[in-house]
Amino acid sequence: MGKAILKADEISIQGRIIAIADAYCTMTAERPYSRVFTAEEAIAEIKNNSGFQFDKKLAQIFVEKVLQKEWPKA
Repeated sequence: MGKAILKADEISIQGRIIAIADAYCTMTAERPYSRVFTAEEAIAEIKNNSGFQFDKKLAQIFVEKVLQKEWPKA
């Protein structure tokens, strides 16, 4: 039997928050297999993937409240 794929509100809010924080940390930390993103590049990636990979509202809150950065304009 295949695994169910959770989408949108089926994913717990805690899981959605962790996904954003983990992605930001992964992008901005030194890794042997990928380049380090600047904070601005990582924020742009989060914004570009908000509404798809990341919860749009939580992504903006993460950038503005946790990182204390401005949400990029369109």
